Amino acid sequence: MRAAFLFGLFFLATGANAQTCPRLATVETSTLLDGRILVPVLVEGRGLSLLLDTGGISTTIKWERVQDLGLPARKTMRKLRGAAGTVLNSYITGEDFRIGNLRVESKPMYLETRPIFGADGTLSPDILRNYDVDIDLSQDRFSLMPPGACEPDDAIAIPIQVTKGGQVRFPVKVDGRTIMATLDTGTMTSLVSIKTAKQLGIYPNSSKLSLTRRSGSFRIYDYPSQSLEIGGIKMPNPNINVASENFIPGPAGDLILGIGALRQMHITIAYSRHTLYIRLPLRS
Repeated sequence: MRAAFLFGLFFLATGANAQTCPRLATVETSTLLDGRILVPVLVEGRGLSLLLDTGGISTTIKWERVQDLGLPARKTMRKLRGAAGTVLNSYITGEDFRIGNLRVESKPMYLETRPIFGADGTLSPDILRNYDVDIDLSQDRFSLMPPGACEPDDAIAIPIQVTKGGQVRFPVKVDGRTIMATLDTGTMTSLVSIKTAKQLGIYPNSSKLSLTRRSGSFRIYDYPSQSLEIGGIKMPNPNINVASENFIPGPAGDLILGIGALRQMHITIAYSRHTLYIRLPLRS
């Protein structure tokens, strides 16, 4: 089920052309079968593929990779709680974490308890928010830039909120109604709670809701939304799921905006400027 891929959302300069923005690191990305992005990194000299997860808080690693690295795992009192009641409470620390040629500040990597098929863990805002992050979906490129060093003049600029945990929030329109969205590249499909759905005129007894998954006490439904608008860019027939209460952590009332909604866009998250820049793909 598509909404099962919700991996993020753990809660606890002068103008320049985009092509001339200084880059500290640029790597070629790959994609999972559902379209989510994998970023190549080096941890203690070993190559890993981490799922790009702007909706998370802390970077994570699978237990199998921890065994490969030979690093001791430790328990933590700072538990991270995620979608569908998942909990992360163990971590490792390393000395050498690199993206491209850039050595980034070492952070604790939580041991991943969620099934991430095809990835070795996640790359999250504990690292991302220290840079401006450039994600070119059309060219399969991922870059880290100095904070505030670039202000693309060929892009749509959207003011954003950056939460304490590093999540990116901004207003969007769904079927003409304005709602706050949290950008979550860790999920392909966008998602709202039943409570939030009511703000959009979607009610539990609607005949348009179709059940797609049951998992314990949680339910996920499909709903045929007509339009999604981001920064004036309108997308017809977006794929937005509706989840039962308590499935989604984080700010109440948010739409969880999955990467599928961004299609082939080129986006830059300027955490320091509190701005999201969006460029549309060139058309021949």
